[in-house]
Amino acid sequence: RSRRRPREATLPPMPDGLQETERRWRAIADSESAEWVDTALRYLTWAVRSTGAPASVVAVRTGSHGLELLLPSPARQGAPRFAADTTGWQWHLRCDDLDEIRGIAADEPPYTPGLVTLGTADDGSTVLIDVEQLGLTSVEGDAGVVRAWLTGVALDVATAPWATDVDLRLVGGLVELGALEQVSLLEAAEVPGVVDATVSATARSLGRHPSTQAARGAAGREPWPPLTVPRA
Repeated sequence: RSRRRPREATLPPMPDGLQETERRWRAIADSESAEWVDTALRYLTWAVRSTGAPASVVAVRTGSHGLELLLPSPARQGAPRFAADTTGWQWHLRCDDLDEIRGIAADEPPYTPGLVTLGTADDGSTVLIDVEQLGLTSVEGDAGVVRAWLTGVALDVATAPWATDVDLRLVGGLVELGALEQVSLLEAAEVPGVVDATVSATARSLGRHPSTQAARGAAGREPWPPLTVPRA
């Protein structure tokens, strides 16, 4: 929540049931890893533009091994500072100090602003997935677990430094998060119309670009913010 907070502002307290979820996210968000992810995503936008070969990224993994991009199909060519593994399914960021890429990344939009925390891998690394790439997604299972994960998704989108332009709308049991800044509330009946209008407008605007990721990597540095509508 600190991302958009003016220095003199006082935030309203989070509902009791959500404070622990926010604390878990802040443990990641306040660490160095969040800055690495944000800077790497912005640098990737420049790297894709410099090569003219858009890459599709579905997830990011960060931990003691460094930062890796996970792709939906192999791309062995990599990109500047992003080295593909032998399969081409993963790109590893080759950077020992953020100052090496910070200057280039500063003026770029993040390549995947829809990243949210999926969970922790067996090796302790954090896996973030791009909900924009997933599209319409149903999360099923224990009601409490599902609600906690969707709450985490909403908090990620509302507070992550790479998601500053994402259009976040909340529906149903998550409306108590409306206390967060730059969050809109929707009635359940409004969701289909809002989603259809957004999809249609995006499709018209993309033109020759095959995806919003490709459009962000094109000339113009447009952020192409996605619409995210968590509903519990």
